[in-house]
Amino acid sequence: MLVRSEEIAPHCEDASFWPFNTQGKLTTSSAFSAIRGKLPKPHWSSFLWSSKAHPRVGTLAWKLLQGAMNTDNALQRKKKVQLASRVKMSSLHS
Repeated sequence: MLVRSEEIAPHCEDASFWPFNTQGKLTTSSAFSAIRGKLPKPHWSSFLWSSKAHPRVGTLAWKLLQGAMNTDNALQRKKKVQLASRVKMSSLHS
């Protein structure tokens, strides 16, 4: 293992520097941004968020396109539960 030795001038003040923040200070946010992996933006995201539609509509569309909508099928697949969303009523009328 090679360790690089630098001579420090005795009259210089020691300082820390964090390159992932504009002020050079370590923050939780800047540390998280430095270590997280960023995925490429989907091609439709700029259209979705820059549209003149209400933000709630944009959020709903984003969830649908990302497969994050809590539909019955998604809930049954993710949570491994059976939902009785539709009950056949024809057998009840005899």
